[in-house]
Amino acid sequence: MAVSTITETYALYAGGKIGVIQEFYVIPEFRCSGVGALLIEQIRSYGQRRGWSCLELCTPPLPEFERTLSFYQHNGLMPVGGRKMRQNLAING
Repeated sequence: MAVSTITETYALYAGGKIGVIQEFYVIPEFRCSGVGALLIEQIRSYGQRRGWSCLELCTPPLPEFERTLSFYQHNGLMPVGGRKMRQNLAING
């Protein structure tokens, strides 16, 4: 029904350990059923037990992600600014 991948890392600005949600996916037919909110709560609880100072994720600032952004805000995550950046390192051919 749903899956998330998370990573524990350290950040100076956060004063120690933080959790990063790398991927978060709910099968379309289970969206709006509470499954996503339950998964976020499980991640939050895990992070509290691990001593994380915060939980972060990145969602692109594109109009098609407005519903996703609304879901995360409704579940306690707030926009803090910044942009996702990437450099592909795969060697072609």
